[in-house]
Amino acid sequence: MDFLRPDVDLEAHFARLAGGARGVLLCDYDGTLAPFREVPAEAVPHPWVPHLLEAIAAVGTRVVMVTGRAADDLAAVFPVRGLEVWASHGRERRFPDGRVSLLPPEPAAEEALNALHERLAGTLSAARCERKPGALAVHVRGLSPEHVARTEREVRRLADTPEAAPLQLLPFNGGWEFRAPGADKGLAVRTILEEEGRGRPVVAYLGDDRTDEDAFAALGPRGLKVLVSAEPRPTLADVRLDGGDEVRGFLAHWLMSVKEGRHAG
Repeated sequence: MDFLRPDVDLEAHFARLAGGARGVLLCDYDGTLAPFREVPAEAVPHPWVPHLLEAIAAVGTRVVMVTGRAADDLAAVFPVRGLEVWASHGRERRFPDGRVSLLPPEPAAEEALNALHERLAGTLSAARCERKPGALAVHVRGLSPEHVARTEREVRRLADTPEAAPLQLLPFNGGWEFRAPGADKGLAVRTILEEEGRGRPVVAYLGDDRTDEDAFAALGPRGLKVLVSAEPRPTLADVRLDGGDEVRGFLAHWLMSVKEGRHAG
């Protein structure tokens, strides 16, 4: 574990949980709770993840998944039910009771995504060219360097065409994404903070990707920003965890602290 800012007091967050403060735990999925796989549909979570998150939710923490995946795509690989999910970079919200809300993109952006999907589908497999609400992801993990370079040239060429004008082209860990503006992971964080009001909960966000920087920015000083990455990189995070074992330790410490607070109360 690396502390990325000199003023970060990790133990103070856990001490507040042990003192009975409400907890809000937000987690990205791929690269944070699940190892990357060449085929995203094969990216199942670390074996210890379902039990730990279920246990943390059972003791009263608000546990929220915040992912770039579509909600149905996440449900296919992540076995934990009854958690709140913000999917498709904030466009889809699935409540613990199963209700779903969707923030649709503007019609022009939707048309542009459909057009680009049709053009890319002719050169990429369905697993490599993923259409989801408000976005089109191009996955290149596992491809040869030559194939990755060729795909990047085509993606950037399409990004410069008039039909792509309503969209943003953003990199992520393992590819690029054409995305309609108006939603990102920061939207999920801002909404959750608003819902929590003035109660001053202990909030932590765990994420690995550039797309999680939007969530870190939205959280700001109101919570603990945790980068999950084996390698240092520029980030707004407060702490860096080196992958699975350290994430497991962090979540176990969270659970233990909340249990202490319940016993103390």
